Amino acid sequence: MRGSHSKIKNVVPMRPDVVADEATRKAAVARRVRELMPKGLDDDCRKEWRRVATMLADPTVNRLKVQYVDMIKSYCIATVRLHRFRTLFDELAKEIYQIKGRNGLQVKSHPHIGQMNETWRQWYAMAKELGLSPVAERSLIGNSQQGEFGFENEDFYS
Repeated sequence: MRGSHSKIKNVVPMRPDVVADEATRKAAVARRVRELMPKGLDDDCRKEWRRVATMLADPTVNRLKVQYVDMIKSYCIATVRLHRFRTLFDELAKEIYQIKGRNGLQVKSHPHIGQMNETWRQWYAMAKELGLSPVAERSLIGNSQQGEFGFENEDFYS
């Protein structure tokens, strides 16, 4: 490596008020989550709202905004509905069944499977819109190196 290495006397120590800043940040995030929580959510949706909104309200993410409240609310409802479908299928224990018709034995899926699949598609689309998956988050942040060819060597151009 080029240049001189840092010496202990050159290193600036971490500030002692980092803990206070962290507490202030957490309090501001919690206040924002409470302020923007929509009315009329059931208990499970409120719990999901607190979980997701806390992630989105973090200043490094900064996606909990007034204009996104309806989308986040829909995401919470879809998440709770998806969990309820999964619980229902644990109780049903069968996703497919067989019936004998005039054309012989037919294998059919339970009607709730279609509803669960549609709920999952809606949930996944909203998760992508909110940047709640690794791929979606990368696409929201953008690739700062896109379009660069990596020619960092000055001698290349001379």
